[in-house]
Amino acid sequence: MTLGVRDLDAATETYVRKMQASPVADGVEDSGQFRYQLVQLGDCLLQLAQPLAEQTPLGGHVARWGNMIYGITFSVRDLDSVEAWLDKKEVRTSRLRDGLLAANPDDCHGAPYFFTTDALPAG
Repeated sequence: MTLGVRDLDAATETYVRKMQASPVADGVEDSGQFRYQLVQLGDCLLQLAQPLAEQTPLGGHVARWGNMIYGITFSVRDLDSVEAWLDKKEVRTSRLRDGLLAANPDDCHGAPYFFTTDALPAG
């Protein structure tokens, strides 16, 4: 799950210190233009993501809603199969980078859904 945030450092502090989430990985996602901190909270991996620009989908979301759930990412084995299945359901997709497929939110009731073959960091 990706949570869009205005201040990544403050959000990380809240989740790690107050909610006892465990930091797993951090970095910059070039395709989405955001900085992130991945934390494990129980059985869930939560990506706290601060947009680098308001002109991005995540940037617009954070500008409108503040700190709020942005999207869901599913770990899959085969992006081509996911893409073919979504195409049959008339859901448009785009490859944001190798290993990351996005379903068009206009075809998903406005919700951003992502699919990845990237290895999950050990937590």
